[in-house]
Amino acid sequence: MAPDPGIALATPAGMSEAQTQIWNDVKRVRDELALKIHLAGMDARDRWNELQPRIAQLEDTIERGGDRAGKVVADQLAALGKALRSLRDEVSHMLDEPRPPT
Repeated sequence: MAPDPGIALATPAGMSEAQTQIWNDVKRVRDELALKIHLAGMDARDRWNELQPRIAQLEDTIERGGDRAGKVVADQLAALGKALRSLRDEVSHMLDEPRPPT
């Protein structure tokens, strides 16, 4: 399943290399989750629906602030990445699939 077309993630112009790598990881996990959520139960879908606005908000912060929003973006990237990976692991467990390395 392709990512939700309503969530087109921005290219992180002005971000550090570490932040760009984290952002790319967030996008990869998002794509992976979109497929797994399709196969998962309602609880996972509800949590996914709660995370989508956070992704959109972070994208807006990146587009508007770029390098000026460095600390805020770094903190939000870390928190969002952790939440996405946690949901991915729970969904993988629900589907009895091996978890990819983090």
